[in-house]
Amino acid sequence: MQKSSNNSTKKTKNGIFPDLNSWDPTNWTAKNVLSSPSSIAVLISLAIYAGSTTEINMIKGIAVSSQIKAIVHLFSFASWFGTMIYTTFVAGITMFQNLPRQIFGKLQSKLFPIYFMMSSILILLQIPTIPSSVLDRDSSSFSSPILLGCALVMTLLNQFLLEPLSTNIMFQRHAL
Repeated sequence: MQKSSNNSTKKTKNGIFPDLNSWDPTNWTAKNVLSSPSSIAVLISLAIYAGSTTEINMIKGIAVSSQIKAIVHLFSFASWFGTMIYTTFVAGITMFQNLPRQIFGKLQSKLFPIYFMMSSILILLQIPTIPSSVLDRDSSSFSSPILLGCALVMTLLNQFLLEPLSTNIMFQRHAL
């Protein structure tokens, strides 16, 4: 086990498990390149470039086919929907039933900002990548971007207003 510059992990007698007294839980894995803000910005820009309804888009020399748009849309929708279902019906309920209230609250205060950020990014990827076949059906098909836009607004409201307020209130009540 190598010693990280940010982590003061020491080996025990057997050399396998770290000494938990000096273990830093915030530095348990290396940073992932795909989780950096610049990578997220690149993915969003690619989705925006794919936003036209033509078969092949030529925007600033980048060709994006309708199949790529459909794959990005399907991946972002499946990731968003799966995350919502798992967080709501599996992880949230399991943690609530098995953790003490203060630990559950502290864990949720760390998970929810990441959850809302990921949801915002995935919805933002879905809007410009709606397949042209969906938009070309009839005039009522423009409800898809409107509904996704509403979901984005509500997610951003949760991310920047409701979650920080409720987390602060929760910590104030825990201090009583």
